[in-house]
Amino acid sequence: MRCEHGEWTEPPKCVEQTENCGPPPNITNGVIVGEVLASYTPGSSVEYRCNEHHRLNGSKMSYCEKRAWSSPPVCMEPCIPNEDDMTKNHIEIKFKNEGKVFHGDLIEFMCKEGYDLPPSELSVKCHRGELKYPSCLRKERRNGCPPPPIPVNSKIESHSTFHDHDEEVVHIECERHFELRGSHEMRCEHGEWTEPPKCVEQIENCGPPPNITNGVIVGGVLASYTPGSSVEYRCNEHYRLNGSAMSYCEKRAWSSPPVCMEPCTLSEDDMTKNNIEVKYKNEGKVLHGDLIEFRCKEGYELSPSTHSSELSVKCHRGELKYPSCIRKERRNGCPPPPIPVNSKIESHSTFHDHDEEVVHIECERHFELRGSHEMRCEHGEWTEPPKCVEERRGTCEHPPSIENGAPIQNYRAYSCGDKVEYHCERGYHLIGPKEISCHHGQWSSPPECVEHSKHCGPPPSITNGTVVGGVLESYKHGDSVEYRCNEYYLLSGTKTSHCRKGEWSSPPVCMEPCTMNEDDMTKNNIEIKWKHEGKILHGDLIEFKCKQGYELSPSTLLSELSVQCRGGQVKYPSCNRKESKGRCAPPPLIKNGVIISSTVTTYETGSSVEYRCFEHHFLHGHKEAHCVEGIWTPPPVCLEPCTLSHHEMEKNNLHLKWHFDDRPFILHGEYVEFHCKRDTFLVESSVIRDEVRVKCDKGYLKYPRCVERESKYSQAKNTHTDKVITSQRKMYTFFRLMQFKNITSYDLELEFGFLAAGGSLSQAHRVWI
Repeated sequence: MRCEHGEWTEPPKCVEQTENCGPPPNITNGVIVGEVLASYTPGSSVEYRCNEHHRLNGSKMSYCEKRAWSSPPVCMEPCIPNEDDMTKNHIEIKFKNEGKVFHGDLIEFMCKEGYDLPPSELSVKCHRGELKYPSCLRKERRNGCPPPPIPVNSKIESHSTFHDHDEEVVHIECERHFELRGSHEMRCEHGEWTEPPKCVEQIENCGPPPNITNGVIVGGVLASYTPGSSVEYRCNEHYRLNGSAMSYCEKRAWSSPPVCMEPCTLSEDDMTKNNIEVKYKNEGKVLHGDLIEFRCKEGYELSPSTHSSELSVKCHRGELKYPSCIRKERRNGCPPPPIPVNSKIESHSTFHDHDEEVVHIECERHFELRGSHEMRCEHGEWTEPPKCVEERRGTCEHPPSIENGAPIQNYRAYSCGDKVEYHCERGYHLIGPKEISCHHGQWSSPPECVEHSKHCGPPPSITNGTVVGGVLESYKHGDSVEYRCNEYYLLSGTKTSHCRKGEWSSPPVCMEPCTMNEDDMTKNNIEIKWKHEGKILHGDLIEFKCKQGYELSPSTLLSELSVQCRGGQVKYPSCNRKESKGRCAPPPLIKNGVIISSTVTTYETGSSVEYRCFEHHFLHGHKEAHCVEGIWTPPPVCLEPCTLSHHEMEKNNLHLKWHFDDRPFILHGEYVEFHCKRDTFLVESSVIRDEVRVKCDKGYLKYPRCVERESKYSQAKNTHTDKVITSQRKMYTFFRLMQFKNITSYDLELEFGFLAAGGSLSQAHRVWI
């Protein structure tokens, strides 16, 4: 603002900035649920979902807050147990796992026969797709060493024992992103292990991102990137990007970059060879994934075994699979015509009304025709073909004359290679080459002389389009203008118009887009198969499908449901009501679930509805029910989840084996593991085989039962001296070692009793020492 004559100039205004957010960030191994917009108002949110087998960490929602998105979640990778790593560490899986192990889940291993390790070290948690495998050691031998000292952030790569000279060797391998300092080998010498190595953390920065073929990295490329950094890729013109445009630095490695798919270029030779032509003219390249429609040339057709849909071909990675058409069969047809040497077919015509076929022959350059240039198919044979003989190569006659100009002649006769220059009369100027040449007795095309005053006025306007740049009042001969169509209108013809002798060449036409008419679709009992974003451009294919309960007539091909937008017009296919023996009443309701499809009062045969269970309930059976001749197929069943009862756990002297496993709901089919409380033991008859690992079955958990240890002492105290050992009885003993966590001593349980001669147990006693 300036102070002028005692007053300030007009002050500016400060308006509030738009605080909208752009598109939300993408995540690795996951997607955004629903459509992604270009702009979001503050307070908007999007929901993320992880790919199959990946577990979502963090809030599944991200919120737009003052032009920035809150942190999105992370999709944690699952783990896949590796047979080589398990063999190397002498372990195997204790319980069979179906499929992958999710991030955060525990997997229990056990040592192979002849190897040993404390049980607490055999339970391993899956973390970000990685498992830290425990390593079991061979059981002690003479002069054996204690378990080897495993360095932090490492694992045992191999554990070898040479029995012939009683030697034990352990090879150490560092975890991912850690590097070894020292020898990777430790040896057992005189009962002690040699010095262990160290595993130190590697620097986790990434180097330059990978380059992609037919594409570039947007912005400058750095030498080093910190974890979490990202770069964006862009494909070259006409190449289509496949995959995420972003690549992320994650622990010294870049996530997979996208691929730029090549466009397709139509080959005239391939189309001629296959007797086809393009149905609708294409401007420029055909992008990867786009459809292009062909048609058979006149007189050709698809073979009877080929469906008409094969004339619609998709561009895939720069390649087109061209369809092939064969000549139409006719009465008294001829074989392919005999083409003379040094000639080509100028035209090939078929007159179907009187079943006649005519071929016109044209000689190659520098050859002249001897005989008729026309061959006809008569009674299944071709008439006599002409011959093409080499023309005499001599001199050229006088150069051709032109209007309002003349050649500058120097000779009476001109040899091959001689040139002649032209000039125009006063008031005219040359258009075209100023000189022509003599070649094999023929002159090249001469120029024109055009009057200076023959200018063009403003170029013609076009409907739904405009001239690029400003329009002048007058244009010289040879000037040109370029046209551009309005948004959603497709340019047909050449985009340039030229001024020739005071007149403009024909301008292009802007073809209208198509808009779907709901009334027409309702009237024809159809709906759009795939949702279209924005307008449907001229030449685009629209795929329809019959509404539920309707079908195409038997005489209509399935390909007629694919319709092309032509100059704003759509030729809608029509579906008829299905014939059915009976209709169904509304579908049955299910407990703990709902029908997510729209419901009506009656359903035609072939109709279907989809069911969904409430949260935490397990859907058993097929999610859809179908109407078949008035009767619904059985709907699915929603099986209830289990909930942990702390009262039942207290009553049975139980606590959870894993303290973090206190889930609010345990889905049908999932397992939960218990431990007996201190100074209690498991009653074997209360569980089967799997001991304290219990499966949720339709909302019911069968809790195992643990009883106090004193009950065992009472059994020992109640023994009497009347247990006489006779020759008809056999005494047996049973020893069991039980090791408890964090206790170095062992409890020895001695169970003894008498077996009767028949094998039945007469009396049994247990004593704890």
